[in-house]
Parts: sequence; C-alpha cells; structure tokens
Amino acid sequence: RAEMALPADATRVRVAFAQDAAAGEFNRWMEDLIDFPYGCVEQTASRMLPMSIALQSLSPAQQGIAPMLTQRLATARLALAQMAGPQARFGWWGRGMQDDAFLTAYAYYADWRATRALKTTLPDEHWQRLLDVYAKDGQKLAPLQRALMLSWMKEIGLPVWPMLAALVEELVARAPADSTALASHRGSLAMVDGALDTRDIALVLAVFASDAAAPPQKAAADAAAARLAKVDAPLVQSLLILTRRVDVTQAGAVLMRVRVEVPTLDRAQTLLWLQQALGRKPEAGADLPELGAPWLRRTSASGQVVWELPAGAPLPTTLALPANAKAAWAFVSFESSEAQAPALSVRVERVLWKVTTQAPTAAATKAASGAASGGRRAAAASAASTSDGRLEVRLERVAPGAVLDSNALYLDEISVTTDKNLRWAVVDVALPPGAAVEASTWGLDLDVAGRSQPLERARHQDTVQGYAVPFEALAAGTPTTVRHLVRFSQRGTFKLPPTRLHRMYEPEAKAFDGSGRHAQVEVR
Repeated sequence: RAEMALPADATRVRVAFAQDAAAGEFNRWMEDLIDFPYGCVEQTASRMLPMSIALQSLSPAQQGIAPMLTQRLATARLALAQMAGPQARFGWWGRGMQDDAFLTAYAYYADWRATRALKTTLPDEHWQRLLDVYAKDGQKLAPLQRALMLSWMKEIGLPVWPMLAALVEELVARAPADSTALASHRGSLAMVDGALDTRDIALVLAVFASDAAAPPQKAAADAAAARLAKVDAPLVQSLLILTRRVDVTQAGAVLMRVRVEVPTLDRAQTLLWLQQALGRKPEAGADLPELGAPWLRRTSASGQVVWELPAGAPLPTTLALPANAKAAWAFVSFESSEAQAPALSVRVERVLWKVTTQAPTAAATKAASGAASGGRRAAAASAASTSDGRLEVRLERVAPGAVLDSNALYLDEISVTTDKNLRWAVVDVALPPGAAVEASTWGLDLDVAGRSQPLERARHQDTVQGYAVPFEALAAGTPTTVRHLVRFSQRGTFKLPPTRLHRMYEPEAKAFDGSGRHAQVEVR
C-alpha cells in the first residue's frame, strides 16, 4: 500500500506497474511523448521516435496492437510531410515559417527511424538532401546542434566523416564550456535560444561519432566529459552513459530525473541514447499486479498495460495491491489545472467580440440603388461587385460575465506583449465544451479604428481544452495580436483556466492572462 497525493482537480488518472524501475520510467516517458498535444515539426518528430521504438519492441503477446501503432506512425509521417516547405525543408511549425537546418535534419532522422519500423524504404537520394542542408547552413548552428545533426546523418548512412573530423578539430581548438552555466540552465540544451555554450557536450558526441579521433582529441573529449559529470540534465547524463563514461546501471537513475519540464526533443534523444546504451528497450516484466474496481484495464499506445480511473470516480488517497501480488514499482500520471506562478515578464490579454453585420456603406447603397432599374438580379450583382464579395462586420466587445449566444459568431482576440525578444512560444486558449474555432475567415472585413481591414488567417491547432497558437518570434515591446472566429454551440455555465503563454523549450517560463475576464462563461 502506498499513499497517493493527487490534486483536487486531477483527471485522467492512470497507473502502470513495472518490476524494473528503469523500464517503468522508460515506458512512462515514451507514453508522454506519444501523447504530447502539440503538432509542430519538432514534436511530431519527437512523437514518431518513441512510436518507432514501441513498434519494433512489441513482444509476441503484444502483436495485437501492431496495426494500431503502424497506423499512428504512418499518420504522423503524413502530418510531418505536409509541413515540409520548398526543397523539402522544414520550419518550426511547418510551412510559412523560416527554414531551419537542425529541425530539417531532425525531421528526416525521425522519418528514417519510422521507415525502418514500418519496414519500408526510400531512395538514397531522399536522405542525401541532408548533405546539401548541412553544407549550406550547418556552420550557422550551435555546436550541439551540429554534432547531433552529423550523428543522425551518420546513423542514416550518409558519408559525414570529413564533416565530423572538421567539427572535432574546431571544437578542440575552442575554450572549454562553463559547466556551471550548463548545470544551472533550465530548458532545452538542443533548442538553445541564447548564448549558452554547448561546446563540451558537442565535443563528447562528435568524438564518439567520428570513430577516427586522434589521441589528443580523445583526451579533450575525456576532459569535457569530466566537466559534464556535474551537469544533472538527463540529456547530458544519457550521453555519458552512451559513451561509457557512466555505468549503464545508472540508466534508471537518469530516467527518474526526466520530468515534464524537460523539453520534448531532449526527452526523445535521452530515450534513444539510453536504448542504444542498453542494447534494447527495457522490459517492464511479467506477472504485474492488477487493480480491481473502479480501475479499468487499458492498453497504452506503446502496448503497455495501464489502469485508468473512470471519469467521476472519487480520487483515491492510497494505492493498494491485491493480496499475494508481487511487489512492483507504480507509476502514476494525471492531468491538472492547478494555478501556477508566472515566470515571464509577458502581458497576455484576451478579449472576446461578438460579430454583427455592418450596415452597407453609402457608396454600396448608392450603387445598389442605381442598378435597381435593371431588376432584382442586377441590383444583387451590383452590390456584390461593389463589395468585392466580402462582408463588412462590426465588433461588439463582450463584457465579463455577459451571456454568450449559441447562435452567434464571435471573434477571440489574443494580444501578447513581451519585455524581451522571445522565440518558440505557444499560447494555450481554453474554450468550453462544444465550442470550436472556425476553419475559415468567411471573407470578413473588420471595422478597426474606422478603417475596413480583412480578417487575417491566423495559425492555430486544436487541443483538448481549446486551441493553441504558435509564435516563432515575439519582438520586445511590440504587441502581437491574433484573432480567430469562434462559435459556442453547447449551452451551460463553464469555468475556464486562464489563457497561458509558455516557451516551448523552456516549459517553466510561462505567463498568464491574470484579468479573470473570462474565467467563467455562460452560453444560452
């Protein structure tokens, strides 16, 4: 029996068991990556990697879920391909964003792993595109990104030995990195936005991947690894295990340090390196405990048995195993919307507007009147021609606590102002059940400060709680505003969490709309 301290609002409570702690943690973080809610290029790739591991690691007893895993992996490959830009290169959230050599390499690598899991092949010319990408933009990348990119290319089978040798020589000539800065860094070590020096991590990886480093270069890598020993980041420790500088028996301890706050790319690469170091995916074991009612048995996306608490069931305070059950590690997961403290100097503001039809302009009215003699059809044609097929509308600001009309159309406006330049941020916007973002702008022209402006097509992704909006870059002191058309179809009164902005690769850096303006909405 063990105590369970769940938040009062915990939902989707799940329990998984494992005889081996490392296997349980490994499976837990595989599941978390597979179920991650966002769909940018990096996180789609980070989802494909554990799915590939899971599909290739199914036991004979788990083959029943092979078709489901195969379909999910194929769907993820299609989603990734649809985000490719010109020359089959990738930006952070796909088309319309600036090409990124590192993310392009990561997407190709994840796809290569997926094709192996699916037992399909692509022409060699497809993968050789990465040689051109590195030749053009590789020198512009941070040291760790260059080393990762070349290590992936080597694994794919591309001839990267000259490039690896050049990178090793360059890194050896550079001054050692500040291990104290690395140890105190919070956020991704791979997706670095700033001046963090990743030279030592890159040198250890590049020398390991090169297979032909000279003795002085190996000595420099050993010295770099010694400095990295004090850096607790799972990505760093898993690299030290892979390169045999830390005993492989420490894999479980490293996995236990992986937390939700560790960005997805770092988590995925950590799992890959530990799997390579172990030579296999850790197994949870046989004859695992089973839970009785009200727990429901489920099979997870990676083929593991999990026990799920039904919605509405009382939250347990303890977890007890059946009599005569073997002792096992229990891994509990849940979702919660408990209040969090902001850690970013960013102002987030949400304003809701009701969309109403604008009265015709004087020019349009005159044009329609002049065409009246030609009959009803001529008048309609003249009016459409005058407005160029667009509909002018007026916005009425929705006061806090005002009742929303289930038959009306609304404009959801989110404004973000930051004190410093930021990259790779996402805003999460909550909607009540039954509400949805319109897929089209309906050709609307908005009356903004007395001027008619077309409603821009904003980028968003549907989420469980509403929708998310990615911002590749936010400029300091310059408000950025995005607008979406929304309908509320389900009547009732609903409580909503505040609109939240967080940095994708520094998850603890977040800001909230603290106005409480739409903390509760009523729809009729």
